[in-house]
Amino acid sequence: MRSKMKVLLAALAAKPIILGCPLSTAFLYGWDAERGIKLAGEEINAAGGVQVGGVKRPFRVEVIDTRDLEAGLTGARGGWMVRQDPQPGVSHG
Repeated sequence: MRSKMKVLLAALAAKPIILGCPLSTAFLYGWDAERGIKLAGEEINAAGGVQVGGVKRPFRVEVIDTRDLEAGLTGARGGWMVRQDPQPGVSHG
């Protein structure tokens, strides 16, 4: 049982934690938010990642433009991340 747990933890250590960030990149605050989120992720990863279940894991930032300025698309893009990469992660939006 312990060896299976070690294998599982090692596999998780190789997988990044995905930070899904739906942002309106047509606006300045969207650009600033994207830069800030990516910088924070880089700094955390450079320090070894985050501790999850006794294992260090890195972050991977995935930014998607919500295209808020286009008629009929507001809020429609958030589900894209789930369909494209349905592994557990954190989403803001």
